[in-house]
Amino acid sequence: MDYTVYILYSQKRSRYYVGQTDDIEKRFIRLNKSLVPSTKTGAP
Repeated sequence: MDYTVYILYSQKRSRYYVGQTDDIEKRFIRLNKSLVPSTKTGAP
């Protein structure tokens, strides 16, 4: 199985978040809907 590593930057929190996933499209949907606890407060 292949994984994608990604780095996000939150201007709101002035922090970086590093993660990995095997389904990048699904992961970004979850991130942008604030469904991921570790990035919930910095979501757009």
